Amino acid sequence: MFTSIGSLRATPKRRGGRARAFTLVEIILVIAILISLTGLLFPALVQARRSAQARVCSSNLHNNFLAASLYATDHDDVWPLGKDCADLFRPDTWPLHLQPAIERMPLLSDQLQVYSKSKGTWSCPLDEGLSVLDTQPIIEIDAPRSLFDACGMSYRYNTSLGLQGVPFTAFPNLTGLMYLQDQSGHWHPNTQALPRGVDPTRMDLWTQGFRYNTVFGDGHQRLITFGQSAAAWQGQL
Repeated sequence: MFTSIGSLRATPKRRGGRARAFTLVEIILVIAILISLTGLLFPALVQARRSAQARVCSSNLHNNFLAASLYATDHDDVWPLGKDCADLFRPDTWPLHLQPAIERMPLLSDQLQVYSKSKGTWSCPLDEGLSVLDTQPIIEIDAPRSLFDACGMSYRYNTSLGLQGVPFTAFPNLTGLMYLQDQSGHWHPNTQALPRGVDPTRMDLWTQGFRYNTVFGDGHQRLITFGQSAAAWQGQL
């Protein structure tokens, strides 16, 4: 009698006619492997997401520069007359004789609405809100979740450009002229925001990691440090 080769193959042993189930140890081992893989992949996924958000923020700044250039074309080559959220919340930070003008000004995002692609271009996806101004931590801003949600724009505007009627194209140093930047420097590196009541003598410890995506008068952008931002603003109008 001949026996087929297939009949000689080993078959898995079963208990009670059922396939062997996973043991508790095996299940725990699989779970541990999955947790380890998640721990390795999660930071990379978070970083990739933040990089994508930063690119959107940069694109929005570019679009807002184009909106300002269109405004200048229609308004005798001057920068837009408008204010940012800090001006809206705290006009009293300006000299007394300028405060009425600041209060009457429209928000920059409203002023440029007809030239902007959408209201969303004034939002930086990295906008996590703030409670005080980076440059003046004694000035409190009520935007715990998002400055855009609280006010209507995520960016800091060089308000003096419109207030003084500065020429858009005829200014002698457009490369060094700051137009817009992130209102808070903790958004991009995802560092801790300045808290209310921060000790002014310890500001360096808080702001050393701050970065600001900034668009200048000629349209170019740079990611600059807190020190570079402060120095640049001191040289403005």
